[in-house]
Amino acid sequence: GVGGMLLPAASEAAEGEAHLPPQQVAALRALLLDETTTVLLVSGRTRADMNRLISDVTGPSPHGADGSSGAAAKPRPSAAAAAGEGLSAAQAVRLWGLAENGVYARRGGGSWELTSQAAQEASWLEQVEEMMCYFEERTPESRVERRDRTIRWSYESAANGPLGAQHASNLVESLEKTLSNAPVEVLWDAAAVEVRPHGSSSGLGLMHQLTSEEALTGVSPEEAEGEGAAGAGGEEEET
Repeated sequence: GVGGMLLPAASEAAEGEAHLPPQQVAALRALLLDETTTVLLVSGRTRADMNRLISDVTGPSPHGADGSSGAAAKPRPSAAAAAGEGLSAAQAVRLWGLAENGVYARRGGGSWELTSQAAQEASWLEQVEEMMCYFEERTPESRVERRDRTIRWSYESAANGPLGAQHASNLVESLEKTLSNAPVEVLWDAAAVEVRPHGSSSGLGLMHQLTSEEALTGVSPEEAEGEGAAGAGGEEEET
């Protein structure tokens, strides 16, 4: 996971500004030097945030692996040097990502894909956001965090803890009534109330990655289409 491992488990409000530290970038690049290794970055962040973090790994680093300026970099062992130069195309294709805790999946430089049928439907988001904003206004220091297919109301930092817990209970009760026929699930813990597509999880996202055609064959749909076209063009007409 990204939060709490590669990055501090900081406020969601600061996600849009986050970048991976040079040391973490170097470590991930070093892992990808092994052609049998695939790295999967998992986070509750949006696709845009994950794109930025993935780009930190795939692109050239403005700093050395130790965080110093690259201008005065000294010779380093080959593995460390490769880790500081950005990824080759063959290495980048083995860097995968899951955004919004498995709602979206991406392999290499490909596009983000929804991992479940339930995630196709998002008309419920507007109504849920209105309900959460109602409680946000009445619970000081709480906040609503909306993404592309998930939304949460975080009350962990609420100025009045008991009030936050009571409002969370009221919100969950209202959500369960309102969303009874929607393809979503409501999650509630001591820190937040979250609504997401039914069945969405990092485990489901990983399953999507491992059972995709590209993962099973090692060939992307674009590459397969190109090979098919080349093969068709190379056939000779029988006489």
